[in-house]
Amino acid sequence: MRLRLQIGKTPLQMLKLPKLLIPFIATFYTVCSQTSALGDDSTSVSTSVFHKIESSSPQNLEDSVDLVFDYIFALKEENKSPTELIKAILPLCKKDESNRVYRLGPVLAQHWLVALNDFSVDAPESMTLLNRALATIVDYPPHILSPDSVQTLLRFAKEIEELKTPNDELQKTRVSTLRQLVIMARANKECSQKIGTLALEQIAAIDSTAVKESEWRDVISQVIGSYTSEYPRSKNNGDLLFRDAIAIAAIAARTNNKYLQLHYLYNELFRRCTNVEALEAQLTLVDAAKQLKIDDNTLHKMFVQLACAYLRAGKPQQAEEVLTKQIQAQNPIDVLLLVECLRKQGKFSYADKLCQKLATSKLSFQIMYPSSFVAMANAVRAEILIEQKNYQVALPLLISADSWFSNAVSHENRNVQELIFMDDLVPNEISVLSNLALTYEKLGRKSDVQRIKLTLSEVKKQSKLAILFVERDFLVSDAKAGIDSETSQNQARRMVEILEFIETDLSKREKLILDYAESLVRHGKSKSAIACIEAAEKSGIIKNSTKMGTRFRALRIFIAEEREDLTGASQLLKDLPSANGQSLSDDSLRIAELEARLALLTRDYPLAETKSRPLEVAIDSSSKFHPNGHQDSKRDQFVSEHSEAILDRVLTLNQLHDYKGAARLARLLLLIPNQYDRTGASSAANLALAYANDGHKGLADAALHEAQFKDRGSFPFAPSRYEIDAKEKLAVLSEMKDNPLRARRYRAEAEEVREQLDRNNTRQSAH
Repeated sequence: MRLRLQIGKTPLQMLKLPKLLIPFIATFYTVCSQTSALGDDSTSVSTSVFHKIESSSPQNLEDSVDLVFDYIFALKEENKSPTELIKAILPLCKKDESNRVYRLGPVLAQHWLVALNDFSVDAPESMTLLNRALATIVDYPPHILSPDSVQTLLRFAKEIEELKTPNDELQKTRVSTLRQLVIMARANKECSQKIGTLALEQIAAIDSTAVKESEWRDVISQVIGSYTSEYPRSKNNGDLLFRDAIAIAAIAARTNNKYLQLHYLYNELFRRCTNVEALEAQLTLVDAAKQLKIDDNTLHKMFVQLACAYLRAGKPQQAEEVLTKQIQAQNPIDVLLLVECLRKQGKFSYADKLCQKLATSKLSFQIMYPSSFVAMANAVRAEILIEQKNYQVALPLLISADSWFSNAVSHENRNVQELIFMDDLVPNEISVLSNLALTYEKLGRKSDVQRIKLTLSEVKKQSKLAILFVERDFLVSDAKAGIDSETSQNQARRMVEILEFIETDLSKREKLILDYAESLVRHGKSKSAIACIEAAEKSGIIKNSTKMGTRFRALRIFIAEEREDLTGASQLLKDLPSANGQSLSDDSLRIAELEARLALLTRDYPLAETKSRPLEVAIDSSSKFHPNGHQDSKRDQFVSEHSEAILDRVLTLNQLHDYKGAARLARLLLLIPNQYDRTGASSAANLALAYANDGHKGLADAALHEAQFKDRGSFPFAPSRYEIDAKEKLAVLSEMKDNPLRARRYRAEAEEVREQLDRNNTRQSAH
């Protein structure tokens, strides 16, 4: 039967069929409409890939993940708009059919971050569409975010904030979408904090009943966690935290939830905000807590925090009123804080009376370190007496307090260690020694003054060292993660300051700085490495004339090669002695690696092979086993420390068709414990290529899977020639597997990385 199409009629109206068939026809029409969104016709490349994903087994998740990347690339090749792209991906997100293998389907956060890159939220419809997309994966956010992804999420948040939402339903969608962005961004604390502030202010601006409790609790939890989990402790983003506290208090005041973590905020407020802002925020939070009728212990802690906020803001009378009228200060910590309030008001008699009572009372041994309260009470009494110029009476109290602090487990006061917001408001070893030195001076005991000042100087130094050692260890660890940003450059300069203070041996100090700078370069942070060595040069720590001069100049060459400044690298190499092929000394190997890398970059593969040969000699001469059997062997350590130079040799050997030699070294690289860095994908891809060219199909397939997995994990790292190499090798391997679409995708990705690397190098050269 021939059907006549009538303009202006719906498809179902066009068909003169029995009513019973209409539901079946409607279903068929819906399926066809979805399919038409996938491609211009049923033979399009994207449609073909879509059906492959649909028919793939949940057990083959790795294959499905790569197919989704292929699908996104195919849609882009077909010039689909960003909106069409999202609508085409959504049918693959099988949230209603989730299982332990797929969880939410084969579409993961990383897929959406690629697909959403060109999307904009410029209308309520686009916000709703973004909300649908994020809802499919927000329960499984990425562990690491690339710089581009961070900027995309921040852009979405700003666009959503500026979007007009004329009704409650759209306002709910706005809050829901911002909540999902907060969770998506939690791998980057600064990004999460910025989006979190926008989300909290939007929630506070509307009726809390219009937002699901789970949503605003998620946002509050994520925002508070983004501050309290920072390590080392930061003083940044105080303006955002202040806005957060005001918004959280407004939200809390309209709810019945008594389990909000309101008492966690002051620990960050007093550190990041001005004293006036911290006081205003804490007052608002306490009012909200009282309305909520939260448990007595938490409310007590918040009143103590409020008293501290008043004290820091220069309002001891109001602090006293909080402690006496709101919580009737009873426990030792409260009493000490009350004494501080009285002392600042000049109420010395009452303050001294409280201290005497605390010092002579029988404290329960359920209290941690009860003797420390006696020491602190004596120290405060002595301080009161000093203000009254009664040095003779103050002296025995200070000696008693100093005796406890000097014999304590550490110079830290264990009773206020958890109450960090009180640390500067109660006595500590440094304040006791300072007052003791002053007292001896006033009493004319010069020898005791000198003795105490020496002790005070050492205690201050040890206190500072303890903090700096923790910060140093964090910076060393952080050099291996993240991206080459302004933050990492400031951290590199900070490392120089830290090492200048904690390491007195000049040669050790110089070695540690060069170790750190080399680690930065190895992890794609050449700008940060330059910031480090420039700061070291400026401070006089590194000089070309020292015995570290060769290593320092080699580092400069390494950075030039990283930037692909081959002319500059070649010129710098002329200032170094040529590598001795027979020597395996650190300097000789370092120069050989630089010469081999320069030859590789200029495509002189025979010369690169000759120059890198000492690496294999060094590997073969190192022990495969560690004496105690539980640590990395000498060989493992050598391979880890020289991984990039070894990978350069792998690339060279593959170019010279020495596939067995390339495979041997690539296997060593992949055996490095926790080897998940920017060289991992290239190592695995070169291993797969060596196996494939050497006729080992099964081994090649296994290595190819490893390369694809590591390639997906390399996106947060700074762009590098190793990432380009990995993608180019994966393109060749895809062609060998008769997969031209994937080959085109990998080549396109390689070109994107190359362009980004060129832009970075141009900016660095200009800098």
